[in-house]
Amino acid sequence: MTKGGNYVIRLRDITLGIGSRSSFTFTPIDSRGINPLANASTTNHVKDFSWDAFKYSDRYLGFLRKKAEYLHKNTEYVLVYSLAGRVHAWAQALRGWTRWLSDLILRKTLANAILDHIMDVILYNVKKLIDYIGKYITVIRFAASNI
Repeated sequence: MTKGGNYVIRLRDITLGIGSRSSFTFTPIDSRGINPLANASTTNHVKDFSWDAFKYSDRYLGFLRKKAEYLHKNTEYVLVYSLAGRVHAWAQALRGWTRWLSDLILRKTLANAILDHIMDVILYNVKKLIDYIGKYITVIRFAASNI
């Protein structure tokens, strides 16, 4: 929690969002001007970003495997795993909304580098997920919204 009583979403050393104690939603860091890639101006800045922080760890996947195996063997549930497939929302959270929209028009090389890295992480995670729990799940869903 922050001093003001708000919740902070962190992924290792990266702050991803801030949420109010009275709300179920989180505001992207953009409103505070401190997006993780806000100051990136070259593809090397994007390349040097800590993308590995977003990759599924073996520990996390081992935890998922135990849960999926249990549910698969002990219930009649169909197991669905939803991945965050909103690459533009992810890029917006890393860059800031205004910067990201500008990047798409004015800094296409930078925007493409960010999208490439995001897709690399997503593909890495999907491959690892299939290796660990593929035999227990029925559907892998790329979620744009909840249904």
